[in-house]
Amino acid sequence: MNEDTSNGQICWIWPFRFSPRLRRRLDRYSRRLSGWLEHPARVLVACVLIGLLPVSAAALCRLPIDRPLTAFALTPLLIAAARRDSVALGLGILAVAFVAHCAAMISLTAFAPQALGAVFPDGAEYWQQSRDWIVTGKNPEYELSSWVPAHFQLAAAGAFLTYTSLGFVLIWEGLFQVDLMNVYVGNLVTQSESVPLALALGWHPWSVLRGIGFLLIGYEMCSLSLERMLGFPLSTRRRRTIRWCVGLGFLLLDGLVKYFLLDTIQQILHDNLIQNVR
Repeated sequence: MNEDTSNGQICWIWPFRFSPRLRRRLDRYSRRLSGWLEHPARVLVACVLIGLLPVSAAALCRLPIDRPLTAFALTPLLIAAARRDSVALGLGILAVAFVAHCAAMISLTAFAPQALGAVFPDGAEYWQQSRDWIVTGKNPEYELSSWVPAHFQLAAAGAFLTYTSLGFVLIWEGLFQVDLMNVYVGNLVTQSESVPLALALGWHPWSVLRGIGFLLIGYEMCSLSLERMLGFPLSTRRRRTIRWCVGLGFLLLDGLVKYFLLDTIQQILHDNLIQNVR
């Protein structure tokens, strides 16, 4: 990071820096947001509603409005958690909202597929590609030479865009990625002999590990960005180093688990398809 040594003010993104007046306003706003998180029950209810209501509104309107609504509602809570330097609170907020969102999207896919095309048109193609992989065991995206560079690019781009948007892009793009999986799992549930098995393995273990890694890195980039905006430390170097190491560790586990369990998961899902057991 760069600093303007002429007046001691810290640059957010060189050469841009915030004026002292704007920094004070941002500080007041972030402290108010932080104070709102002092009531756990209220935060829990808010996160569940943020996960459920936008999907319901999108299904009723038949418009893809769930991701922007969710991102706009969830970003201030992420900023508030970063202001408190509470990674547990930040990840908890994101996890509850994302789990609620996933439950709503899987249910929509399984029980109201007629509305899904308008809400998330990208899901149908991804489901077809995923089903072909389950049936044949072949998918170009799962080739080592394809998914390793793609994951590195996604991690680098995600970190930068999360920094510049205070987490908004993390949430927006994260919802897109999980909705691909949600549509896949929702369809898998309706076409599998064992629903619990489809739910447990449809959300691939490597995808879960990758999601945790991206959330950790995303929280850290949001925290760092807010710190540079405000012009004073929000966390220690040791805490930031630990968060980076753990986040990158989950991304490494994602790759290892995918490499060693890909064929096993594919075979189990294949055997669980209704047309294969009957």
